[in-house]
Amino acid sequence: MQIVRLAAMAAFVLAGSAFGAPRAAAQQQSTACRGPDSTSADIIQEVVYYTAATDSTVRATRDSLRLPLAQAWQVVLVTDRSVCAKAASAYARNVTGPASRLSGRVYVVKAGTMKYVVVDPTYYYSDAAPNVRLTMVLDSKYKLLSLF
Repeated sequence: MQIVRLAAMAAFVLAGSAFGAPRAAAQQQSTACRGPDSTSADIIQEVVYYTAATDSTVRATRDSLRLPLAQAWQVVLVTDRSVCAKAASAYARNVTGPASRLSGRVYVVKAGTMKYVVVDPTYYYSDAAPNVRLTMVLDSKYKLLSLF
């Protein structure tokens, strides 16, 4: 599996992150993967904040989101086309709002050895909150574990 490793150690508070500005819906690309950029770095920072946490409150949040305990080096951006296509399909199956907002291109961050965090940055479920992105945690079989 081709993986781009990005170091991310800065703490990122979920309530304060927005996974980038809204973007126009992208045309379907030859790959479902989104590559490394500032948005992927923000997502990785947030995942590391939870997966590497030692604080009991943050650990409780990590557990409720069903994220694993993992070191920063175990949180990586995935660029394998097969993994991204399966993650994009799972994301589309589990959205709670208009599917027309899906781009089909997702950021997939592997957390530890068995979990994926998936974000379609063009998707939002409510016109009342267009800057609130839907983030999903999937297991290695692309089953939904949590969303936030």
